Amino acid sequence: MTSTEIYLELLRAGLWNRPAVVSGSVKFAELVELARHQNTLPTVGKAILDKLGDKLPQKTHDFFQDVVQKCEKSHQAANSVIAYATQELAAEDISSVLLKGQGIASHYPVPTIRQAGDIDLYVKDFSRARAVMTRLFGTETEVGSKHVTYHVGGTLDIELHKYTEVLAKESQNAEYQRISDKGTSEDLELVRLDGHFVNTPESTFNAFYIFHHLWHHFIGMGIGMRQLCDWAMFLHSHKGKLDEARLGEWLESFGLKDAWQVFGCAAVQALALPSEDVPFYDASKARRGSRLVDFFLVQGDNRAFKHGRHDQSKLRHKGGSLRFIHRRLKLMFPIFPGKALLQYVGDIKNGLLKLFKAGTPNLGLE
Repeated sequence: MTSTEIYLELLRAGLWNRPAVVSGSVKFAELVELARHQNTLPTVGKAILDKLGDKLPQKTHDFFQDVVQKCEKSHQAANSVIAYATQELAAEDISSVLLKGQGIASHYPVPTIRQAGDIDLYVKDFSRARAVMTRLFGTETEVGSKHVTYHVGGTLDIELHKYTEVLAKESQNAEYQRISDKGTSEDLELVRLDGHFVNTPESTFNAFYIFHHLWHHFIGMGIGMRQLCDWAMFLHSHKGKLDEARLGEWLESFGLKDAWQVFGCAAVQALALPSEDVPFYDASKARRGSRLVDFFLVQGDNRAFKHGRHDQSKLRHKGGSLRFIHRRLKLMFPIFPGKALLQYVGDIKNGLLKLFKAGTPNLGLE
């Protein structure tokens, strides 16, 4: 087995909490780089420990043990902060809804092997909630049009959202906000974190929202396998529980049904998600799904996007960005040709306008 094949097998084993079937020698350095690039190192680390255990060299064993334990601690810390923040908001009669992150992790067979990230809380009463969060966590470290950010402790950020998402097209955004408003107000799904129940979006809206966020990252900034895992685990845990008529209408309305089906094929191939768990699964798109898996493995999170980001030379910065969008075009075109060209033209235009300081809306490149 190649390092990539071993990585995918270990990823599947970690996700489904089953033994891994691995043949050939394991090149741990390559494996670690792959897993880090995909934001899935704790998932793979647990599978390695379960598979090889005391057969590992002590240094290697200690490394993966440390990765898994740190991930477990980050989950505990995040869940504690979520429980604290949501209770304090509730004490002021402010309802909050947890987006993505720890809410999705709760649907994994082993939640603590999902690499934790930022905390995203959505509230309708944004002004009052902002005052409460500032009292709890101090000065905002970042202020945007969609959310504000607070830094908690050493490495944890919590984002307070005024909107779950904002779409560039005004007509689509108006429709999305109507869907989002209902999906974060009615029939909310409760998850238990740190001994407390926390609101997450209504299940059908959440399936759409998670995918829409996945797609947004895919076309804009690069994407790691962890986000595909999130979507797959949510679909698996909600098999038979989604309103497919509503979901299908939304996917058609936002032009996402084809993408949903291609991503579904990718999740089945790469993650062993049962095809019956994917609404609207279409096996005829399996070849594009395979190419999408390759895209994930080559592109990874957004490291290429970040190349040169902090470099003081604007020329090197732009050169890194240009290489990124050309490589993305080459990888994306065989999968989604129309979208690939549209995104490429938009990125070039955006880059030129920024270069000449003409100003333009952020299309996701920087």
